[in-house]
Amino acid sequence: MTHLQNRKMSKFTLHAAYLALWITISTAPLGCVERTISINSEPDNALVILNDQEVGRTPVKVDFTWYGDYDIIIRKQGYQTLQTNRRIKAPWYQYPGIDLFTECFSPITYRDDRDFGTFQLEKFQPASKQVLIQNAEELRDRAGMTTAAASAEPTIENIETPPASNSTPIQANPTPRRSPQPPADGVMRPVNE
Repeated sequence: MTHLQNRKMSKFTLHAAYLALWITISTAPLGCVERTISINSEPDNALVILNDQEVGRTPVKVDFTWYGDYDIIIRKQGYQTLQTNRRIKAPWYQYPGIDLFTECFSPITYRDDRDFGTFQLEKFQPASKQVLIQNAEELRDRAGMTTAAASAEPTIENIETPPASNSTPIQANPTPRRSPQPPADGVMRPVNE
């Protein structure tokens, strides 16, 4: 081989190496943050609603996108519904400025697994008749109604009639209105009133 052929071959090899490096870098997954929330309950198999979205039954592990407040509702037949709130604070690598690097350019994957723990559900205890009556009376008092006025039967004498209006009464079978028909010759003319 001559010196010129060696030089062409080394140039080709160098370009091929650059191309392989560029393909590797451009197809490699750069920057990634995986975030999950784990929720459990005792007893398990309770329905979990996270920010008004059903996410599954306990134990459940769900992906999340943003940091901040999360409303949690846990329901199970025969148990009282549990409503609570949890706040997720952002880790250092999600602060503004740093997050651009970790989300887009970092060669490693960051995992943020948050465990909200196990929520204890209480058995549903139906209220007694006496408690229901007491609660109803308290609600009536707060509404400003007296017991005598609330228990009075409505009669014709104590029902107020609305004042008469000057409007025309509604007809039972009104005559249908016809929609305007175009003129036979197809030429629209102004209407004189």
